[in-house]
Amino acid sequence: MLKIQGEAVASVQQLREYIKKVNKNVPQSVLDMIEYYIEEGKAEGIRGDIAFAQSCLETGNFTFKDSAVTLEQNNFAGLGVTQQGMRGNAFSDAKTGIRAQIQHLKAYANKESLNNTCVDVRFSYVTRGTAPYVEWLGIQENPNGGGWASGKNYGNKIIDILNQIIYVFLTIFLYLLKCPQSLILSALRAFCFCGKPHISRSIFLYFRYQAWLKSW
Repeated sequence: MLKIQGEAVASVQQLREYIKKVNKNVPQSVLDMIEYYIEEGKAEGIRGDIAFAQSCLETGNFTFKDSAVTLEQNNFAGLGVTQQGMRGNAFSDAKTGIRAQIQHLKAYANKESLNNTCVDVRFSYVTRGTAPYVEWLGIQENPNGGGWASGKNYGNKIIDILNQIIYVFLTIFLYLLKCPQSLILSALRAFCFCGKPHISRSIFLYFRYQAWLKSW
């Protein structure tokens, strides 16, 4: 199970590289605002990379195709969209919209007080601490009966995107270090079977060290 609370594993650069890869026409304004996911997440103790992966799911990788929200709303997670056809909440700027998303995730993740002024108008609607894991953001998978969205495997879809963000970067990194294919596959396999971010980071550093040894 993957906890929503914690420190981001993916960096701002990794998030940018991923979205440029999957959306060749991503607006510059989206690339510029990505740093807010990490900043706002850090402020509330919530993984900003998970919030970004969620936004990718909700907006169709910021193409907004078949999405309930638009870029101009600065609502990148479907906040306020409680039924089909609703447009959801709108925010004055991207940073405020991302802050609201982070705060809403925190409402599900734990019962701790917010560190910043609340801008999430739906914060009080959440039963606090009922979805500490990404997998439980989907109502169908949440044993407490709540959650962010009703779609089947909603949380797992977020994790799939997050894995793509991390794995693609890792593959490129090891390739640039001229690692043999067997080492790259071993690294990816280790990441695939490890759901704990701090262990994943340790694995990454281990393979980086192995690559350095092979360069001698």
